[in-house]
Amino acid sequence: MADALLRALERAARADPDDLDVWTRYVRALGQARRDPPEDLSEQHKRMRAALGGALSPELATIGEGDEVWVDEVDTAWIVGRWRGIVTARYVEQDDARSRPYVRFRVRPTNMADDDTNPLPWRVRPLPQHRVFGVQLSRHDRLELIARDVDPGPFPK
Repeated sequence: MADALLRALERAARADPDDLDVWTRYVRALGQARRDPPEDLSEQHKRMRAALGGALSPELATIGEGDEVWVDEVDTAWIVGRWRGIVTARYVEQDDARSRPYVRFRVRPTNMADDDTNPLPWRVRPLPQHRVFGVQLSRHDRLELIARDVDPGPFPK
């Protein structure tokens, strides 16, 4: 990893300590470069590393806000079949039964029309908030990265 990219991630992590996307990329970049974080970021780095540890597969760890993905919904699908979308949010949640963190995504379909002639086969009629915020996916749904940073946001939370 280029030193300039690592420093840019470090600055972004300092600027917004609550940004999960930046911190996930920063923790992974430090791990790949086999470096330790600066002293002022070490405690937050330790917590994030513990939270993200083995919970993220390499593919999911690289998916961030603004990335375009293919979505296959497994549990209670909002949309029938495979569909394209833009990731608007990524959350790390705790599995109470196993005490292990896992990742959930909110994805806005890319081909949503603003009128009633919607080309997507929705199982339930989409609400206006789905056009803005996207669909909250289950932890079992599958995402496949198509392209990075297609839509940088800002996305409403």
